[in-house]
Order: sequence, then structure tokens, then C-alpha cells
Amino acid sequence: MTACCTSSAPAGFGRKTRCEDRGPIGILMSRSFGVILSIFFILILRPAQGSAEEFVLGALPKTIVLDPGHGGHETGAKGPGGTLEKMVSLNLARKIAAGLKDHFRVILTRTDDYWLDLPERTAVANKAGADLFVSLHTGAGFLHQQTGVSVFFFREASDRTPASKIAAAKPPDGIDSAVPWDTIQSRHLKSSQELARLMHQYLIHPATSKQGGVQAAPLMVLRGADMPAVLIEPGYLTNPVEEKMLTDPEMMALVAEKISNAIIVFLKKSE
Repeated sequence: MTACCTSSAPAGFGRKTRCEDRGPIGILMSRSFGVILSIFFILILRPAQGSAEEFVLGALPKTIVLDPGHGGHETGAKGPGGTLEKMVSLNLARKIAAGLKDHFRVILTRTDDYWLDLPERTAVANKAGADLFVSLHTGAGFLHQQTGVSVFFFREASDRTPASKIAAAKPPDGIDSAVPWDTIQSRHLKSSQELARLMHQYLIHPATSKQGGVQAAPLMVLRGADMPAVLIEPGYLTNPVEEKMLTDPEMMALVAEKISNAIIVFLKKSE
């Protein structure tokens, strides 16, 4: 049976009122022309360099994980005026995050007053594929006059490691200390040490005494981090003068700014 159609052209224009049978070949040619035309427009309209997805992925920001120490039932150190380390570390983390959020992807291991065990904190950074892990704490000592800024990077325990630091490195009950992530941070020893030195350089102030400085310790919270990682104590909460500094909004804003600047400089050098 032949295919038919009615012409809409007026009489006298030489068109037939009935189409000729195009047959299978004619139909196939018509469809092929449509496909070729579609491919032509796709090639013309496609971006010359890379796809939109490639462009977006290339623009992803660096990821910084900030770890406010302690939380919940674990209050950490307590100052003479009653200030708790868990709140100082959380407030500082929030200030640092506010200063970095426009340039980096910033994640806090905890965003309120609740407890996380040490492996969980590191796991947050590893899961996020973080470029840096910064754990925030305060110093504490039996002597109220003890002062200084301390920045730690991870190193396995040695015979000269203080007992208090070895205890801090022990995993909680029920956690196997020989799990694979146990040696991950060792691969970042050099970069973590460089970050610690840079951080201390930015944070040090004229009032700092011989205490503090850059120190290596087998800290559990840094052990499993698969990226450069440091732990910062910007002052001694047990020192009445430094407790006042650690609770002063303007002073802590300055500390947060210095930490943020050190992070930016470190990442810039690492590019």
C-alpha cells in the first residue's frame, strides 16, 4: 500500500495533491538526515575546553577539619575562674570556621557540647578527605604561673616521652591499638611538623615563657589522621591571666585570625 498525504499548496503551483510513495529507502534517508543534523548542533554548541562537570570539580575548595577538644561529660581542664576547656575549644573553632568559610570547606567534628571519642574525631577528617586536621585544646598545669603556646604533631612514643602524653595516646577501652590506621599519620610526619612550626610562629606572643613550643607526642587524636595534623594549645587555662585571655572575645578573635592565616599560608606553600 502506498503512503499518501494531502498537499496544502494552492492549485497552479505545480504540486501534486497526492504524495508519491517514498518507500523504505526514502523514509530511512529522511531519518538519517535528522540524526546528522542533531549531531551537527551538538558539536557546534559543545564547549571547546572541558565539560561543565570538569570545571566544577576543578574548583572544589580545600577541606579543613577543626576538632574542638573534649565535650559533654569530658570537660577537659578547668580554670581558676571556672572556665571549661571544652567551651574554650568550641568557641575558638567557631571563630576560625567563620574566618575560613568563604575560602575553604570547613567541618567541625562537633558543633555543640557533646562528647566524641578520639577515633571518631579522626574518622570525620578521613571520611571528608580533609587537607588539614587541627585539634583545639588549652594547656593545663599544676603551677598557676605556667604559661605559653604549645603546638603538637604526632610522633610515636620514645623512652623520653612524658608519661602523661603516653597515657593520652592510649586508645579507649574496646579499641584495638593495632588497627591499620595506627600508622597512617606517620606518613605525614614532615608536613605535620612544618604545619606545627608555622602555627607556633603565628601564635607566639611576647609574654610566652620557656614553656610550650613545638612538641612531638604520640597523641591518639592525631594518630589516625591521613593528612597533615596538629594539636594547638593557645594558652594555659589554669593560669589566671591566660584564662582571662582565653575568655576574652577580642583576644580569641585575634587567636582565631592567626590560626586561620597560618592555615592559608601552609596550604599556599603546599600547592
